Amino acid sequence: MTSDYWPTGWRQQDKPGLPAFDASNLFYALAEARVDYRVRQEQPIVIHLQGAHGRCDLLFETQYTASPHVLPTPLLRIHIIGGERNIESVGKFALNTMAGYVHAIALATNAASEDVRPRFFGDVTPERRDRCFLQFASQFNHIAVPTETRLIDPTAALSLHEALHSQEESKRDRLVRALQQYVFALRYWTPTTKAMAVVHAFMGAEALVDVAKR
Repeated sequence: MTSDYWPTGWRQQDKPGLPAFDASNLFYALAEARVDYRVRQEQPIVIHLQGAHGRCDLLFETQYTASPHVLPTPLLRIHIIGGERNIESVGKFALNTMAGYVHAIALATNAASEDVRPRFFGDVTPERRDRCFLQFASQFNHIAVPTETRLIDPTAALSLHEALHSQEESKRDRLVRALQQYVFALRYWTPTTKAMAVVHAFMGAEALVDVAKR
């Protein structure tokens, strides 16, 4: 794995209240998504999780152009590092986790986001010589014309994600479904596709009917 995959200045560190990484079993994953919001260049969003796969850290950053006179390229890069060797488990866990946060941020900023596209999943255990990995060729257009984007409020976005996933399961499923439909509606909010945006907004409202009745 080349150093190009690692976010600038990010170093693995022990965090208070979290167990250290299992250095004998480390994985790394990278994915990207076209979005209409951006992370502050000097302040990437870092999230520390503890779950069935052990500890993992997520880092969200916006890919910026080299010139200070050009608007940021609307490309969100998501990095995740944690302890798990089974590459299939890593892929499912990483993509699902990344997608959930990308959608929550889209709702919190009221800005469109496309599907998360994987670039790399792999074993990065330092002492291991034979490492399994998956690398993906993407049709993603990295030379897209920069557009005006909204700046993320990390506190609001992460609080929204936490609030959604702290609900009881039946309510959470409907809230997440409504969130996904609203994200689709934002994608289609253009002069030529507004009808599709209305369709998805209606399905999102429909998913909330039972939640509202409670």
